Amino acid sequence: MRLKHVKGSQEKIAADIHTIQTDGLEKSPRGSWHKLFGNDNPIHIEIGMGKGKFIMDLARENPDINFIGIEKFSSVLVRAIEKLEELEKEENSENSSNMKVGENQVNIAGSEENENSEIDENFEKNIDGKMIEISDEISNYNSFEGKIPYKNIIFMRMDAEEIEKYFDKDEVDRIYLNFSDPWPKKRHSKRRLTSSYFLTKYKNILNPEGILQFKTDNNDLFDFSLKEIEKNNWTLLENNRNLHENGPAKDNIMTEYEERFYNMGKPINRLRAKYIQV
Repeated sequence: MRLKHVKGSQEKIAADIHTIQTDGLEKSPRGSWHKLFGNDNPIHIEIGMGKGKFIMDLARENPDINFIGIEKFSSVLVRAIEKLEELEKEENSENSSNMKVGENQVNIAGSEENENSEIDENFEKNIDGKMIEISDEISNYNSFEGKIPYKNIIFMRMDAEEIEKYFDKDEVDRIYLNFSDPWPKKRHSKRRLTSSYFLTKYKNILNPEGILQFKTDNNDLFDFSLKEIEKNNWTLLENNRNLHENGPAKDNIMTEYEERFYNMGKPINRLRAKYIQV
């Protein structure tokens, strides 16, 4: 399928504070992701995130996990950026409304207002101080100046083949692959994101307890993936041929494709696997 070019996508990606554009990047973030996020929370990545619904929903529901969405195509990534901008506007609007309610409550409190205001002011100074400290740390990486991530999500425009260039050994806790291109022709099998070629890359960046999760509606691709998992010394933790057989699975976030397939009554396959250290 040929992707439609989106005018101005490169400029929008370069200007977005959530996104690292790997083209022309002077220094790789490899080994420095916790510094970029400003915490030691687990790192989960999605390879081929598309328009980003899955990883944005995960990030919202799991504030104590750092998420990195990887997308190869600029024309697709820019849609994810636009979607996140919409979500942030909605969230900021909600927060503004809550703050106005809070201000009214403080005014009613009367004599406690000055004391509360002083506490709030000091608290803001503490937050500002922390942000400056993190910002100074990030500024050591010239390529990332001005690209301080908001909350717990970062996007990357990159090809999955280069994943070891941007993630260090044991740096990642979980990898998500959702409805990846099946590359049906046999001569293209190496390009499948669950091929031995890519599984070798994943094991090199996942920590010893790290998990690979893969979902697809394509039965042939799923069969291929199961064989590759076994052949490459991974332990299969889950092999589910009909994830939503009894209604939407409770331990699952749906992608846009997945919602569409579910409404069509099409079974979804899911596997989870962990590499066996030898």
